[in-house]
Amino acid sequence: MKKDSFAIYITTLFLVVYCLFIVFEMPYPFIMATFLVLHIMVIWMVYAILKSKDEPKVTFEEKFYLDAPFKPTIMKK
Repeated sequence: MKKDSFAIYITTLFLVVYCLFIVFEMPYPFIMATFLVLHIMVIWMVYAILKSKDEPKVTFEEKFYLDAPFKPTIMKK
């Protein structure tokens, strides 16, 4: 999870920087460069999450909703 968290935090920080560039009306090349790099960072973040070797603590079959004790209803044909 450590690798995942790092990717998530860095990508989120970069997204905040991108938004601040827009709010403070930075020059267009800065905004466009940040926008393009942000797409690469999102792909990197998704890749890091999908390639993670961490096992989930709770499976979908055990807990359908994380905040309620409901189990999924399986419809049989």
